Amino acid sequence: MGGASVTIRYRIDKPTLGTIRHRMARTIENTHERLMRASVPDLRAWLDRAWTGGADDVFPRDRLPSWREAGPAPRFGHARLRFQMQREDATGWEARFLAGRFEGHHGFELRPEGNNTRIRHTLRGRARGAVRWQWPLLFRPLHDWAAEALFDRLEVALKTGSVPDTTARPMSVHTRLAYRFLDLTEGGMLDGHHTHPRSWGTSTPDETVPMECDAVLRYPDHTLYRGVTIDAPATRVFPWLCQLRAAPYSYDWLDNYGRRSPRCLDSALGALTCGDRFMRIFRLVSFEADTSVTLVLDDRAASRWFGDLAVTYRLIPQSDPARTRLLCKLVIRYPRSTVGRAMRMVLPWGDLIMMRKQLLTLKTLAETWEPDPKTS
Repeated sequence: MGGASVTIRYRIDKPTLGTIRHRMARTIENTHERLMRASVPDLRAWLDRAWTGGADDVFPRDRLPSWREAGPAPRFGHARLRFQMQREDATGWEARFLAGRFEGHHGFELRPEGNNTRIRHTLRGRARGAVRWQWPLLFRPLHDWAAEALFDRLEVALKTGSVPDTTARPMSVHTRLAYRFLDLTEGGMLDGHHTHPRSWGTSTPDETVPMECDAVLRYPDHTLYRGVTIDAPATRVFPWLCQLRAAPYSYDWLDNYGRRSPRCLDSALGALTCGDRFMRIFRLVSFEADTSVTLVLDDRAASRWFGDLAVTYRLIPQSDPARTRLLCKLVIRYPRSTVGRAMRMVLPWGDLIMMRKQLLTLKTLAETWEPDPKTS
């Protein structure tokens, strides 16, 4: 746009003197700004709709799927990046990163200049661990592209009154390589077309559903999503979730000592109490009748291999009352050891195989099982 100016400032401080484990921190500051031919209130109105995933979202959601949760301090983000709003006023906002290895914030500042407004986006924080080298190689090129693409889309929205469906700004070779690498390692989370092993049977809306396991284990190393649609109401599916107290309902020859998981409901297993054992190595930490169960790994031997793990099974009623979505979310924090590094590569694939079988088994049982009229 004529008369617009673009300024990009970027700085990384020298790392501090680390400990013997090289736990150094690196300060990151990244600023993008542009002069817009619009008033502060007009710009603020479009920013309010950013990171919503809707038609009025000026964030480049076609390349980095965005989402937002409602609430007094809403959480929002794109792909696997998550933020929480910390400050809002008439001239901008600031949000905190919800990431274990990056402590910082990002936000927008709107400053009037005559009949125009200068919009500035600033990201500040301290990176630790692998993020120190991932930032310049992977995250910075994508961040720079996304910030400038957002400004482009915002200019179009101010001029035409609507946000384009596709983002016109091209990616540099470096940005394209970073995008493809992250998309591959994150199981398709960047472009919204989820692939194995991090996601199976789920979509972006499924993966933004609030889950109790998020509060049980914060800042995980990996988050895995699984889902299946069941042609049965939630009241019929939930008793089969309770049956996980008795058996894993996956490949029984592998994880149930060769014994077949029961194909008949045991009504006694439906009386849940926090602390109940599930699948031998899990403990029930919370539940909501006909809606969800949340489990944590509670077995010393298993924890040495897998680390800390929490999982929520949640039933989502559909518009058709005879159908239910069964969603599962696993959050994992691996052991800080050689075993843990190996598990980062192995566990998502192993869980995909086992949980896919489990969900399909539960689906079949919920859809086909009929109680014996003599015992009902």
